Amino acid sequence: MSITNNNVAAPLGGVRPGIRVDSGNNTAGENATICANITGNTSAGSGGSMGIGLRKQGTAPATDAFGVVGMGATASPGVESYVAGLNPAGGGVFLISALSGFTSCTIP
Repeated sequence: MSITNNNVAAPLGGVRPGIRVDSGNNTAGENATICANITGNTSAGSGGSMGIGLRKQGTAPATDAFGVVGMGATASPGVESYVAGLNPAGGGVFLISALSGFTSCTIP
């Protein structure tokens, strides 16, 4: 998935990022895979939230896999720093759930 060159205003209510990417949920047996190219975005959060939120269910890299194109980091604070560097006007990046278990990926 590519999330590139967007200008996203803050959500109208709550404490939410303008851009949020999730891999996995709490459903037993579910196993999602995300490969995201997140670059060139301007995004604001609401209620004190940063602009970009990334959520990975669990810390096992192969379960609910969450990859970011070209990223060498696998855990906080490297994941946030890498994505923030690709989105310098993005209003900041935070990890919503897991703080480790992220990977690099390539979009075919």
